[in-house]
Amino acid sequence: MATESPAQFAPTAFDANQIAQTAKEAGMRGLVLTCKHHDGFCLWPSQFTEHSVKHSKWQDGKGDVVQAISDACRREGLKFGVYLSPWDRNHKDYARPEYLTYYRTSCGNC
Repeated sequence: MATESPAQFAPTAFDANQIAQTAKEAGMRGLVLTCKHHDGFCLWPSQFTEHSVKHSKWQDGKGDVVQAISDACRREGLKFGVYLSPWDRNHKDYARPEYLTYYRTSCGNC
């Protein structure tokens, strides 16, 4: 519902290399990561929202799932794509014209 605290994000066994290696072993040629779903939570430390991994306890708020998966895919020779939901239940301007500027700006750097 986009009201969860970023502090809840606390993976205990995240291993980007294992994910990419398993994908390659399964015969996949690439991965697409949902980096921001409709709850608005960003799996990278976004400078445009407080609703991101930068406010989690995971890796002291310095972790970046997107970069880690991207790097692991590159090492394994896999293509890497991102999905960023245009719906953001967490953002105050969603469904207003101002949101388009936010979305285009905030997602342009991941």
